[in-house]
Amino acid sequence: MNDILYTVPNRDKFFEETSKHYKDILEEFKSTDLFTMEFVWDATPIYDILNIMGNNISSFKSIKGNIDSITDYTIMTIGIAVIKPGVDRYPHIDPHSKIKGFKRYHLPLQLTDTSFLYVKEHNKGTEYKKCEWELGKWMLYDRIDLMHYPDNKDENGIPRIMIILDVVEGTPSNVEIKEYYHLTEYTKMFPNYHDKISSLL
Repeated sequence: MNDILYTVPNRDKFFEETSKHYKDILEEFKSTDLFTMEFVWDATPIYDILNIMGNNISSFKSIKGNIDSITDYTIMTIGIAVIKPGVDRYPHIDPHSKIKGFKRYHLPLQLTDTSFLYVKEHNKGTEYKKCEWELGKWMLYDRIDLMHYPDNKDENGIPRIMIILDVVEGTPSNVEIKEYYHLTEYTKMFPNYHDKISSLL
């Protein structure tokens, strides 16, 4: 345990059930043909995970069935991120740390022996600290303001797969909501994104 990436307790039914059934989520993901956003890493947005668009894709039962248990924070986005072996490293800093109460959680669904998170402590020097995820455990990534990158060098072609959940503690202001989606550019890719999510909660 450290102050960068650490396991968190199952704070509500959503965390508990998705952690308990992470293997089922992985199988659901593998058995569906989900839309993938074009980015450095493959990412499947909340639209398909929660079947908002009515596309008959698997509903991810433990996610969809327990998402209404989340009451003390606001979901900004949830998605499944895939890192295939051989993808170039992409060191970056996420600007969302400036939003009051912002937190990012990871739930690893599939890890390899070579999939780690590398973080440059204090944003100084050239050394990166290697941080490990725990399979099937929700983990808080608490320092997105530091230069970092995930990596996967599996020689057998096995991808790293995890859920990424962005939340804001309490209820964000309209300004904070707009800032978040501007930073993630979701407003350009998915108009009315937040309205569609809010309608589920």
